[in-house]
Amino acid sequence: MNVAKQDLTPSGVFVPRVVPTDPDDDHVIACALAARADAIVSGDRDLLELGQHQGIAILKASDALKRFG
Repeated sequence: MNVAKQDLTPSGVFVPRVVPTDPDDDHVIACALAARADAIVSGDRDLLELGQHQGIAILKASDALKRFG
């Protein structure tokens, strides 16, 4: 395991490095993956720049309303 690419949360869950510009956002991605979410709705610029991760769309609230409305 490459520790430089992962972080260990207090709960013991490994969080992959996904958001290069803001590693704190990696926890949002990890939560969405664990929940098998269809989308992440956020106003966070770093997350929105990804657009999607492993099939999980990353959307602004206005776009989420249009998509899932």
